[in-house]
Amino acid sequence: MTSPLAIVQTQKDQNIDLIIAAVAENLKRQGACVAGFLQRERDIGSSACCSDMYLEDLGSEAEFTITQRLGPGSSGCRLDPAGLVEAVSYLSTQINEQVDMLFLNRFGKGEEEGRGFRPVIEEAYSLNIPTLIVVRDTYINAWQQFCGDDFTTLPANRDAIVDWYRKFPTKSEMLESA
Repeated sequence: MTSPLAIVQTQKDQNIDLIIAAVAENLKRQGACVAGFLQRERDIGSSACCSDMYLEDLGSEAEFTITQRLGPGSSGCRLDPAGLVEAVSYLSTQINEQVDMLFLNRFGKGEEEGRGFRPVIEEAYSLNIPTLIVVRDTYINAWQQFCGDDFTTLPANRDAIVDWYRKFPTKSEMLESA
């Protein structure tokens, strides 16, 4: 049996978001109910050292800023824990038995530390919702400690992701057969 958890393992600077966006849009056009986030960046001007990062909801296009501005010369983590908690809480309310596919932009530092989207992943798993998660090489050990061996590793390829997704019946197909 195929696991409802799949990852695309990436290197630090490998951008997978365009592929995820294309898969999500394709599935939505086919009538699938998708949930989850894409990570985006917004340029905040030449005086800032880095862009703001935010999560864009795949369903409503709502945005959740997940970085904080630390000021010039700062070298600490820019992740805004409050912004991440808000996004997790929002997505938790979206996960239900009608969702056909869940997309999560990253399994990262928050998840490694036992926070972040871990409860959303657990809920989706318990509902057997196919869930695609991007995991950078840096966090692969934390991912494996979190879920053991019950996941599929996919290449950063739209067709491979769609082929994996098609191994699961959609929620409407499940209702029709009941």
